[in-house]
Amino acid sequence: MNLRIPLTDLGRFPRKHARFSKNRKAPVTICIAAICENGQKVVACADRMITIGMLSREFEHTRSKIIPLSKTCLMMTAGPALRDIDLQKHVLRAISGRAEIKLSEIVSGVKEGYQKARRQKIEELFIKPRGLSLEEFLQSGRGLLPEAGMMIDESLATFDYGLDILVAGIDNEGAHVYYVENPGTSECFDSIGYHAIGSGEPLAISSLIESGYSGSMSLQEAMWAVFEAKKRSENAPGVGKAADFTIIDSQQTLPFDAPALEKLEQLYTEFLAEHEECFQTLKPKLNTIPIPKSKPI
Repeated sequence: MNLRIPLTDLGRFPRKHARFSKNRKAPVTICIAAICENGQKVVACADRMITIGMLSREFEHTRSKIIPLSKTCLMMTAGPALRDIDLQKHVLRAISGRAEIKLSEIVSGVKEGYQKARRQKIEELFIKPRGLSLEEFLQSGRGLLPEAGMMIDESLATFDYGLDILVAGIDNEGAHVYYVENPGTSECFDSIGYHAIGSGEPLAISSLIESGYSGSMSLQEAMWAVFEAKKRSENAPGVGKAADFTIIDSQQTLPFDAPALEKLEQLYTEFLAEHEECFQTLKPKLNTIPIPKSKPI
């Protein structure tokens, strides 16, 4: 039985190569988007940490990972630095001059740009070194290179472009959060109300879950929840302390100003102090916990 992936279908690949593979490391960063005000606003956050060479070099960069795509839509990226630049240009060309465009259409442009960039990278890595273009290989690659053809075919099917994307914004249907991943597919997180990407994702998502986060929360509750999730994600490798925080509504994308950030920092400091005080009160009572006396296994 022939179970090989068709050469013309570069987007399909075995699930073992998908994002949730144990062998697939999340890009080192944190990006968060959370819907609030009953679907009327979004709070977004991204750190500024750049990592080069398998965590050997890390530094805070001045360039924001929050990339505006329209007045009420943005994308945030986790993955190799600068891969988002061509993608941004592609999306802006695709939506140029279009009024009241739906967020789902912007996401389609992001996916199209992602797939195009992935194909170009595949061609650079696996096809051009053998003196072929991707189109030539897809047409007759196996005939030209029968032994190498199967290896290249496998590379096409399993290649991970390494870029994760959050697209968040508002259109005439309300607030939306989309996740775009390799090989250029998307998932909508509107029903959950939030999502995060990057190495800090597990800690950020855990924070939002523990807070009972929902899209019905007020803007200020959402600002706090996203800020706390970002702070907790800093315990993950490759997540920087410097970050950009933004609010999206039906008219604009508005960054957090200094007073808002200062107040959030103050509240977080108080929050940690109260947790420590609570534990110190509880600590003397720990010796009341019964020690198991069951028989040895």
